[in-house]
Amino acid sequence: MIQSGDNSDKMLKRFAERIAALMDQIKDIKDEVKTELQAAKAAGLDTKALNKVVREMGMDADDQQKQLAFEWEVDAYRKVVGLATEIDVASHAKQEQAA
Repeated sequence: MIQSGDNSDKMLKRFAERIAALMDQIKDIKDEVKTELQAAKAAGLDTKALNKVVREMGMDADDQQKQLAFEWEVDAYRKVVGLATEIDVASHAKQEQAA
């Protein structure tokens, strides 16, 4: 716990001001990200897919490998239970259900 006093008060004020400035920067960055996502959407991109790719770009190689292995396993499970693993097969199945 901080003791009241000139140096302690100044230190507390410096920390509080720096944290407040950082929080303002975070807000500004979030606003910029939102603007970029809106531009991507307006350009016809799937922002959900874009967000996933961006998250994966931030992963190290080991985590990327784990993610790909997980996706491969999910596809294997889909095959076992009779679900489509490719978009054209899924589209065809959807058309058949509608008919």
